Amino acid sequence: MNAIGRIGIIMPEITDPLDYDVIRGVYSQAKELGYDVLIFTGIFVVAILCAACIPLADAVMTEDGRHAIIEKTENSGSIKYIIFYFLQIVQIVVVFIPGGPIPLIGSMLFGEWMTLILSAAGCLAGTAIVYFIVKSAGMRVVNIFVSEEKFRSYGFEIPS
Repeated sequence: MNAIGRIGIIMPEITDPLDYDVIRGVYSQAKELGYDVLIFTGIFVVAILCAACIPLADAVMTEDGRHAIIEKTENSGSIKYIIFYFLQIVQIVVVFIPGGPIPLIGSMLFGEWMTLILSAAGCLAGTAIVYFIVKSAGMRVVNIFVSEEKFRSYGFEIPS
């Protein structure tokens, strides 16, 4: 293999024709840039996520477990705020991380107002990072995910 690296795509399932277009676009652009493409779908992703979340889910289901989680975070000092902030940034930049549970967990750990402040700041920073990545790299980054033909089919003009 002459690949300079690998690009991984995580998709819950591949059913829609648009899914195939995305995969074809990523594959063709990655190959042009010298990368191999790995696609993880369905049961593989679900199995890993479930296995990773079982201990946390068990702990959250009981009152003692919730108190233990809160106690661990209270004893961690200010690092918990930094971790939550960066988790919000990663959730914006890395598209496949779901955003729904993150504020709920933050509300349980920090309260509503601190979660609102940290979530808003993390979302703002993550969005700014995505903006500057696309602004500096341009269509090269966009074309990894969407081909120029598909981009035009949505009615967007390609900047020259």
